[in-house]
Amino acid sequence: MIKDILDRIFKTQLALKIWYYTFLVTLLVIFVIGIAANHFFERYIAANYVSSAEEETAYVADSLSDNYKDIMRRFVKISVGEDFTASVPKILNGQKEDYTRINNAMQDIFNKYTDMNQLITSAMIANKSGSSPTSFFYSYYTQMDKAITGWDLGFPIQDISGVTILPFSSKPYTNQKTSVPVVIPLNYTTSDGFVLIADSIDSADFVLYLFLGTAEINSFLQLYCNDSMEGTLMLVNETGENISLTPEDKGFSLIQNESVQKSILQSISDQTGYLKADSDYIFTYPVDTMGLYLVNVIPQSLFAAETSQFHVDILWLGLFSILIITCLSLFVSKVVTRPLKKLMHSVNNIENGTYERIAEINSKDEIGQLNHSIDSMYNTIQQQFLAIKKEEAEKYEAKIQVLNEQINPHFIYNALEFINMEIMNENTDNASGMVASLGNYLRSSLAANDMIFIDQELEQIMVYVHIMNYRFNNSIQVNTYVDDRLFNSRILKNILQPMVENSIKYGFSLMVNYCNSVAPLIFISFVVQDEWMVLTVTDNGSGFDPNEVRKSMVEGSKDEKRKHIGLHNIYERLTAFYKTVELEFSSIPFVETSITIKLPVSLFPESSESVT
Repeated sequence: MIKDILDRIFKTQLALKIWYYTFLVTLLVIFVIGIAANHFFERYIAANYVSSAEEETAYVADSLSDNYKDIMRRFVKISVGEDFTASVPKILNGQKEDYTRINNAMQDIFNKYTDMNQLITSAMIANKSGSSPTSFFYSYYTQMDKAITGWDLGFPIQDISGVTILPFSSKPYTNQKTSVPVVIPLNYTTSDGFVLIADSIDSADFVLYLFLGTAEINSFLQLYCNDSMEGTLMLVNETGENISLTPEDKGFSLIQNESVQKSILQSISDQTGYLKADSDYIFTYPVDTMGLYLVNVIPQSLFAAETSQFHVDILWLGLFSILIITCLSLFVSKVVTRPLKKLMHSVNNIENGTYERIAEINSKDEIGQLNHSIDSMYNTIQQQFLAIKKEEAEKYEAKIQVLNEQINPHFIYNALEFINMEIMNENTDNASGMVASLGNYLRSSLAANDMIFIDQELEQIMVYVHIMNYRFNNSIQVNTYVDDRLFNSRILKNILQPMVENSIKYGFSLMVNYCNSVAPLIFISFVVQDEWMVLTVTDNGSGFDPNEVRKSMVEGSKDEKRKHIGLHNIYERLTAFYKTVELEFSSIPFVETSITIKLPVSLFPESSESVT
């Protein structure tokens, strides 16, 4: 149905081809350009996105660093103030019974620490004597874990040197969510009343803990990060250990991925700000003042979302281009094929034999010239066709006649030679019989018609063998078989005689006495196999070399003793008349030697005439 509609639109196949190939080429060009543009812009957009994500991660890290600097500045200001320095001797020298009084007096100082920044949720001071804490001072807003005794607060504080930020923990408060402890070991000089940051826990007189809430840290990171660049944000130390992300946080399971962990550590060790792990993009940036790294793990799906609109734009542009090109190609095909339709009409008239006059095409371009050339060519071809047809008919008749004339003298010469030998041997009865049979054979062979019934061709062979049997003392037997479908079919005459002669002369050694325990036998068959009419002549003679006989039959032999002129003549006549001829040869000496000729069965329709 679609083809019929297109045929009505285009009228000519050429118009359809012009539109079709223009459409395909345009579609291919748009496809290639689309892929190239998509690849280029995807890389361009991805590069911009990566660059923006790196800048955004750096911006958030710098913002966090500024906040931490502000915390440290305020910490120093509070820690060198009179209120704090005046309280330190009480903390260090206070007795157990003075603990409540001292802790109450420290509440204003703890409030100052917690008010320094929104990230700080609480503070704690641990007094120590030797290597263990003796008392803890903390804000009343929190409640100490009563189970905590000794110095084990859940932090590896023995390795702390200077101000150190530890991974998140829920200790030491039972009513507080997880927080990131900032551990500050402090020394107090009694001589001048100064508070200094100690190098290690062992050398410190007491320890100040500032607790940064993990929820506050994550809220801060998300607040300062652009939504389109926000992945899973977290703080890690230089070994890649997670500092701020807790199991309750959304992206915690992501950082448990071994590939992500390795990529984070590699990015830190190589000082590269960007790496790709599986389907995630990992950005790291140092938070200098904290000695940590900010990690931003962005899933690839966010990158894909950035390019999705571009894909839609490319698709719409491609569809619009296809529509425009389709309309243009339709217009072009109509313009180009309009005069071609007239030419096609002229050509169809020439084909149908109804051409009368030249088509009305007024253009002076190649199509107009082609129109005049077609008219001129038609007139010339008509004249040449008549001349060629006449010449070819004469040549064909002459060729067939020459080939026929080659067969007859060759056979007559051989027959007369046999008759002469019989006369010389004083076998006058045999010679007389051979002359009578030769006359019957020539009466049919020299008839004007080139085509005879298959049965008539076989009848001639029986006459020929009868002549030869005078020489072989009636020892040669001939059996025949004709497929019923070929009963009334005609064949080019004088085809069998050269092959039968070849069997007698070379297979049964006519020139010498034939001696064999098996009587000479020739079998001739005409059968139909698939699309072929198969003619086979088989004998039980001494055989031949199939390759030599094939060459002799197709090309003609140069061997004067075994020229096989009759076989070559058969092949020449068959190819001239039937065009398509296939040959097969086989030979098992004194068992079965055969020559098979295959002709198209379509050239053997059953004749309405009958054999008379």
